[in-house]
Amino acid sequence: MSLLSLSKRETIPTSCYSFVGYSADGRFLVNDIGEKIWKCSLDDTGHVTSVNASKKEVIMCAFKLIPDCKTLAACEQSSAYRAKFRIMLVDLENLNNPPVILPSEDTVYNYRFVSLSFSSDGLYLAGVANCNDVVVWNLHEKKTMCHLRGVDDATFQCVVFSPDGIHLAAITRTFAYIWNMKLNNGHGELVRTLDHNKDYSYLNYMSIAYSSNGKSLATASSRVIVWDVSSGKLDIVVTYSDSVNQIMWSPDGALFICQHIYSIAIYSTCNWIVLAYIEDVAPSCLYANNISFHPNNKNLAISNNVGDIDIYIYCKWSDKNNVFFSDKIRSALFYFTC
Repeated sequence: MSLLSLSKRETIPTSCYSFVGYSADGRFLVNDIGEKIWKCSLDDTGHVTSVNASKKEVIMCAFKLIPDCKTLAACEQSSAYRAKFRIMLVDLENLNNPPVILPSEDTVYNYRFVSLSFSSDGLYLAGVANCNDVVVWNLHEKKTMCHLRGVDDATFQCVVFSPDGIHLAAITRTFAYIWNMKLNNGHGELVRTLDHNKDYSYLNYMSIAYSSNGKSLATASSRVIVWDVSSGKLDIVVTYSDSVNQIMWSPDGALFICQHIYSIAIYSTCNWIVLAYIEDVAPSCLYANNISFHPNNKNLAISNNVGDIDIYIYCKWSDKNNVFFSDKIRSALFYFTC
């Protein structure tokens, strides 16, 4: 019996490899369908009530919602030149307003950005592409703040700011790096290097994610590891698998997701047992940003590569006798309650 009750709430037809993301306030869900940006307004329970779409067609390679819920950052691929890309900021309050291009209108990149992340204050945007550096933009001044590199000179595949916005973490095939962005006049100083892939595995994608309290950092490569951020020591190996394409914590930190190629595993973070599997979902494994938790900790949106976004509602389950085990006892089953 699954320890986490999951039921499919509704399905939104989309294009293949659609991105999906809930706003921080839970008022809307953003995704791309048919090369357009769609904003789905939600009621208090997370149900879709209305849908608006941009008129301009956009081929997106990555996207991220700014914490203020007013702006979407995206890597736009040129429709005329497939090897040309731009970073743009889209006004979510009016999807048809011209986007702002970073750092300037004439800036074009020769590489595709695959991961974007905002700082918690919304002042900085970080991105990684098919190259060996992390680009950080200052959104207030609309300029490139700095370029960060690791010691292995390898291609970065995923980037994430810590919840407090102080640290920035990025991952290559062999190492994960953490920079303190408050040092070196805001240009970042490398403070930790994590060897997450000692048993080297050549993978299609790697992922990195902070816990909601910022005390833990998870990396996915040939295995999924949770690290203690303060010490840099390995805390726990969640699973040995080279098929994990995306990892994330729920907003309350109680759940942890591993997205495999054809299934999704949901773990309890108190004892790291699997609470539920979602199988045969065929998630859009080519990109990140295709799974998103609603901030109410009850809805989960999943974009798959068969042309749909499935919205699940999940219920934290308790046993029939209403007996609860301590989350401090890692070997015991830990049941949740709605």
